[in-house]
Amino acid sequence: MLKKHFQILLMLIPLCGFAQAFETEFETNFAWEVKQVDEFIERFNDADHTLIKDYNKKFTKSPLTREALIKSLFDSKRSDWNYEEVMTFITQVTNEEDPEYLDFNNENWYAKVSCNLKWKGKLQKAVLKLNIRNLANGGCKWVLTDIEADFLKLKNPDGTKVVVVQPQIATPTDFRKFLNPISHTNDFLEIDKISEDAADLGYYVDKSEKYSDSMCLFIAECRQNNIKILHANSIVYTFSQIKGWQIEIRQFNRQSRNSGWLISKLIKTPI
Repeated sequence: MLKKHFQILLMLIPLCGFAQAFETEFETNFAWEVKQVDEFIERFNDADHTLIKDYNKKFTKSPLTREALIKSLFDSKRSDWNYEEVMTFITQVTNEEDPEYLDFNNENWYAKVSCNLKWKGKLQKAVLKLNIRNLANGGCKWVLTDIEADFLKLKNPDGTKVVVVQPQIATPTDFRKFLNPISHTNDFLEIDKISEDAADLGYYVDKSEKYSDSMCLFIAECRQNNIKILHANSIVYTFSQIKGWQIEIRQFNRQSRNSGWLISKLIKTPI
């Protein structure tokens, strides 16, 4: 009987070791995962007291450099990175004499939100471009600045293009209505607010002297109650805050240290 118990114990020891290794790997992956866009900005800027820094101090003796943190923000599964450009980018932003950072309140970034919506009762897809806008009271909000949608490329029955009329958007007066500046943290769950009431468009649409044709048509269709935004499907963020560069980030859901909101594209731009 004792021999049998001993044999069972020997069988359980590897399982315990596997469970401990799995738990350690899960904890490591969780610590390294970039769970929110805000966390991406914090790591890029080498902010103090972030989850990854606290975890690193607890389990390793080597401090995390800003260069190492930014390297970890690139999608490592992508095989066609131009590593010379990547290193030039990292060297530029980590230059000790003139470092560069990302800023949530800097308006030079935007979200492209792929959505399901209904147009005249039919299911359609569209990509809504949302930008951060700073307000006079010191706050900020997300606003709709453009839209990409095949169904808005309308033509007349004779094949001629629909005449586009620039809409007049009233200046908001009730500042309790807006797309919350932290809407990105719940993947724009309330994006349907934009189309809920035609009278409220001014609270959610950016003020502009000249809208794109698709925006003009979108606003016109909303005012006729022909469009109902249903929900967001996926989001891509683009930052143009670093001199000479544009970075695109998207979410990668995988069991890996290199997961969450990561740089999926790096584009060199004219200075």
